[in-house]
Amino acid sequence: MAASRDVNPSSRSRSPERSDLLTTHNASSMKTFRSPDGTIWGVQVTNAGASNAVVTFRHPNAESSRNDRYNWYLSNGPEAKSVTGRLDLKKVAESLTEADLAMLFRRSMAVSTAAGSR
Repeated sequence: MAASRDVNPSSRSRSPERSDLLTTHNASSMKTFRSPDGTIWGVQVTNAGASNAVVTFRHPNAESSRNDRYNWYLSNGPEAKSVTGRLDLKKVAESLTEADLAMLFRRSMAVSTAAGSR
């Protein structure tokens, strides 16, 4: 006899990492970064792996995400040596200094391209 399986995904509990990925963009609880031109960006850390995570710079104009930028945070910690390890998103976000954010922002890329450009 086969074991019964719960097919309703809403009844399953989510792991803490997954629930962190599903949180909505909330500028009031997000870390901020002031770019050289004076723009205050929201900083969000997502998609944690064993040795990296995506750092997204959210433009203050929340009506459009086309101005958002991203870069990869690379870790040299013990998790990086374990293929099953995962970085803790909150710890990564808390550990980012202004100098770290400035370097990540300088090297960041646009999340999307402008319509019609290639």
